[in-house]
Amino acid sequence: MTIFLLFLIIAILNQNNHHHVASQAIPASPSKAQTEIGRNITRILNTILDKRYDKRVRPDYAGPPVE
Repeated sequence: MTIFLLFLIIAILNQNNHHHVASQAIPASPSKAQTEIGRNITRILNTILDKRYDKRVRPDYAGPPVE
């Protein structure tokens, strides 16, 4: 369920930002809006994954995979 919510949030944010990015040339450095979107995504992911996410479910990341 948590992974589903993660993908759903990313898809929504990507869809909302896609039209804006596609209508403009991509700048050499990130704009203020892009930086803020990145911070928001990081904040959302940290909120979702901080306490409930077991890092051991990913092989070779913070310990052996869960059997």
